Amino acid sequence: SPAHRSDCEFVLGLIAWNEGRTETATLHLQRSVSAAQTVGDLFRTCWSQLRLMVAIAGQGDSQTVLPLLAQIRWNVLRLGDPLALAALHVFVGGMEARRGLLQSARRHTELGQALLEVEGNPWLEAIAENNLVGVSLATCDFSDGMIHAERALLLAEESGDAALRRACLGNIGNLYCESGEFDRTIEHFERADALLPSSGEF
Repeated sequence: SPAHRSDCEFVLGLIAWNEGRTETATLHLQRSVSAAQTVGDLFRTCWSQLRLMVAIAGQGDSQTVLPLLAQIRWNVLRLGDPLALAALHVFVGGMEARRGLLQSARRHTELGQALLEVEGNPWLEAIAENNLVGVSLATCDFSDGMIHAERALLLAEESGDAALRRACLGNIGNLYCESGEFDRTIEHFERADALLPSSGEF
């Protein structure tokens, strides 16, 4: 059925994304959105669009992201799912951090965290903490960054997401590197690479 096809394309998209094959991930996620929209499945549409937005933003394609973001906002509001709304804020927070818009990144991330206080989700909470690590790196506040990084890693381990654990270990490595602790930097980068090796951008 289109709904099951949407699920399969979504999973294939996540696999490609975690391997660093962003163009392939984008293609699968676009197909997932299309299949979900065919049957008017708003839940699947929202989650596929959310991950598609992150994949497209990762390629620096702001021309495509902005109209997609407007669609996602509308769909998430129609869905009325607090977890999807939290994910929207957390993902936008991450995108804003990568663009250097640090105040906006922090604001969106904290809005997502406030929603997650009610709708606990270790995976999204870990992504939110990782966003704040990025903000701390950009502002050279390494002690604050380490607090967020260690919390992010604990939450990522609780969630069981290997790719997220890899990202958290990488960010801890970045913090140690900026602090001049190169042995610990190498140790965390090696742990990250051993956890989930990838030939792609990651």
